[in-house]
Amino acid sequence: MAFAIHSHKVSEGFLQTGLTKLELAKESQNLEKSQELTNLALKYIRTSAKMMNPKALYFMGRSVFNEEEIKACQCFRLSADIGYAPAQYELAQMYFLGKGGVNINMDRGMELLRKAASQGFDEAVKTISAIELFSVRLKLYI
Repeated sequence: MAFAIHSHKVSEGFLQTGLTKLELAKESQNLEKSQELTNLALKYIRTSAKMMNPKALYFMGRSVFNEEEIKACQCFRLSADIGYAPAQYELAQMYFLGKGGVNINMDRGMELLRKAASQGFDEAVKTISAIELFSVRLKLYI
């Protein structure tokens, strides 16, 4: 147990260092320095993700989402399996839309959405409310 706590603290340290370097890269007026800081930041964040830090995995998924949906889906799945609500929400969306190399699976999408909502993740709560409202209205017309 002590090793797991230590490992978590180390992975959080890598993540925070990476995020700090990203902020410095955004603020830099020097394009070359900005790129250097960005590359270094991503190394720290990747290291944290390799240590199975759910926030780092989620961040990696978001950073590659538009270019590489399959990699994003893999990152979201790892993070969601650890229980990170934002990743559960993103993965649910991928199941709803059949993106990232997964087939459309409404049941799996709803399961993930409910998990995220049960943790109080606002977007998931709102999405479930909208789905329920739409279902009620749809039944009125059938």
